Parts: sequence; C-alpha cells; structure tokens
Amino acid sequence: MAVLRDVLVATARHHETTTYGRNSTLRGLAVRDGELFRRLDEISTDEHNNRRPLLSVVVVREDTEMPGEGFFRLARSLGVEGAEVDNATLFGQERGRCWNYCANDR
Repeated sequence: MAVLRDVLVATARHHETTTYGRNSTLRGLAVRDGELFRRLDEISTDEHNNRRPLLSVVVVREDTEMPGEGFFRLARSLGVEGAEVDNATLFGQERGRCWNYCANDR
C-alpha cells in the first residue's frame, strides 16, 4: 500500500491526475476484482483520519476524467468538508486541497 500511496502523492505534488487503469497495471492490482478500489479506499480513509485530503481524488476514469462513484460515496461517508455539493464541485475542491497539500511537501 505504501508504494501506491507514494505514487498518488507524487501525482498530486505535480498537480496531475492518473487513471484507474494505469495504477492497476503498474502496481499489479486487479480492477476487476476490486483490489485497487479497496486499497484506494484504505489510503483515503487513513488520510482523512490524519486530517489530510483524500489522495484517491487524483485517480480518475479515462472517460470522464473524474473519480468513480466510489470516491464520492467514501468522501460523503467520511464527512469530508464540502461533500454536500455536486460531484463535479466536490472533485474540484478536494483535488485542489490535495494538490496544495502535497505541493507543500507535507
């Protein structure tokens, strides 16, 4: 899980996003059996519990360039600040928080 987290931090630090497919291929995690999704949820839950933005916000679908529905369900279930808005707004807010946080080498 640490390797995947490091990839997400590096992605955010450069103000970029990556795709689910790219991360499952590079890390040997199967999207079809949900392993990547479980790991992303674990990472983001840990980040939230430590008062940091949800790192999984930088992992997006190729077709929409936004996270999947699981990200939005998790953000709302964790009570992320501002999560009561629509998905596009939540994505923009959390991605900005994540990019800023990681760019400051925290």
